[in-house]
Amino acid sequence: MVRGKNDKVDAQRIAYYAFLHRHELKPVNLPSDCLLKIKNLFAFRDRLIKTQRGRPAASLKQTIKDLKATGPRRLLIS
Repeated sequence: MVRGKNDKVDAQRIAYYAFLHRHELKPVNLPSDCLLKIKNLFAFRDRLIKTQRGRPAASLKQTIKDLKATGPRRLLIS
């Protein structure tokens, strides 16, 4: 283990480790935009349900504010 840390040294160590183990890397398939939109909608739904179950009104206001900032049309229409 090496002591004494800073961001530059950490980045170099991570890059060196990744280089040494590059043969073990596997490509990652990122979820589609549609799937991400659905996940966001479910997350908002869960927050609204929790808010209805006795959470403070401020929490509901924040959830609605977040939903408006994200824009429901942007969530539903590509």
